[in-house]
Amino acid sequence: NLLVIGESFDNAILKLLASHYDNLYSVDLRYYEHSMGQPFDLTAYTQANDISTVLLIGNIDYFIQDTFDPEA
Repeated sequence: NLLVIGESFDNAILKLLASHYDNLYSVDLRYYEHSMGQPFDLTAYTQANDISTVLLIGNIDYFIQDTFDPEA
């Protein structure tokens, strides 16, 4: 199972990636908490969905911000 953490840049390749995994999960951390009503917990999410691979896709500026923390 694959988890893609990205922003809109990942939309173009999600279907391609999905064809190579049993399950593909895609999370945009900019909207996750508002949509789901709770902060994103990377460890809990990967364990709950038996995810073995995590891929970060997007603009490098997004991932190197001080506020970027997938465990937040």
